[in-house]
Amino acid sequence: MDLETIKTFITLANLGNFTQTAQQHMVVQSTVSSRIRDLEEEVGAPLFIRERKNLRLTPAGEFFLSYANQIVTLENYALSGINMMGAYSDSLRIGSVHTLYDCHLGKYLTDYLKQYPDYSVKVLLDHSRNLLNMLYDNIIDVCFTYRKFLHFNYACIPFRTESILLVTGAGKNHWEDGISVEELKKLPLFYSDFIEATDSSWFHHMFPRHTIYPLEIDVGSKLIHFLEAGIGYSFLPESAVSDCIKDGRLISIPVLDLPVPKLQSYIILKKESPSKQSVASLLDLVRQPPHA
Repeated sequence: MDLETIKTFITLANLGNFTQTAQQHMVVQSTVSSRIRDLEEEVGAPLFIRERKNLRLTPAGEFFLSYANQIVTLENYALSGINMMGAYSDSLRIGSVHTLYDCHLGKYLTDYLKQYPDYSVKVLLDHSRNLLNMLYDNIIDVCFTYRKFLHFNYACIPFRTESILLVTGAGKNHWEDGISVEELKKLPLFYSDFIEATDSSWFHHMFPRHTIYPLEIDVGSKLIHFLEAGIGYSFLPESAVSDCIKDGRLISIPVLDLPVPKLQSYIILKKESPSKQSVASLLDLVRQPPHA
């Protein structure tokens, strides 16, 4: 498959417009059409549904898009690896879910970069499913996730265990002694999808799947600004909110009749990965408390 054609397909899938795609790739619109037609012939299925004022992916197009992105990413990593030769003694490619990076991993990377200035480090933040695919394809060396992954070719190392807290702005202290599930259901709850990394049955006991929330952000730490403003409630990892609670900007509310489970995170890597010095150095570092 031609890489430029694959890149054109990705752009068209993202923009949904032939004219804009042609402009971005600095070609005429007929070239874009020709590339997509050739690609559809090669994969043996239509990739787009063409309507008068709308362009969307077919199921085959949706399926192919994830692989197309991985092909382009692999090309970028191959070129980066070649360019790194001679400039750095080793490289480290880390994948992490956003909340875990914000709460823990970012602090360790400060120490890591100070200790190993001759290493080239790349960090990708994404959802667990995509990160595990990248690990499988050797796009990343190590994955930090809330998803447990058991496979004979991979090591799944427990990273951190912490509490999940119900928090809100400090001005709403009438709930500081606790709240019942029935009372909680009546309040504006803000949602972050790190919940799905736990055994989420405890949460969906209160809020069924497909519930519509007043605010939903997939990165949990991005909810804190709104909670501090006193306009909602949310379940978040303790490490994400501990400083805010300590400073008096947020309060934690016990849920009186609901056992909230602990949140466990993991380091996932291929079993041979620690033979790479940069990976072994990271594993050694994260077993220690990070510096402030």
